[in-house]
Amino acid sequence: MRRVPTWVTAVASLILLCGGYAVRASAPQKDPSLSSGWVSLPADGATSTRASVVVDNPTMYSFYVMKASSDISGSVELRQTAKDAAVEFVTVPAYGALDMDAEGVHLLLKGLKKPLAAGDKVTLTVVTDGGAELSVEATVRKP
Repeated sequence: MRRVPTWVTAVASLILLCGGYAVRASAPQKDPSLSSGWVSLPADGATSTRASVVVDNPTMYSFYVMKASSDISGSVELRQTAKDAAVEFVTVPAYGALDMDAEGVHLLLKGLKKPLAAGDKVTLTVVTDGGAELSVEATVRKP
């Protein structure tokens, strides 16, 4: 019976290790994103309305949403329903999501630039503490 030389075993191990690394290195990296955006249909003559989005975070680091904007309003506030007040930031957990809705944290679009109708499309953007801008097209709908 012949023995396999040690160097052959070492080279085979190195090839397997490098091959495994190449597979992991080429896997697509997922980044934080926004989804499920919608804007509450405002009452006639209203100058503000609520908006909701889901901030998805597939990374291993939590981050903060620091501010928001919209193409149809003068300003956007991050709001906490329980406190009925504006907040400076909200946390998006690692490997998780922040579901902004009317029951918790949500967006308040202030100074609407034009009347909105059900079905209209609105761009909502949030900015993270790292400066990343995440945007989603939201649909205006009845709450």
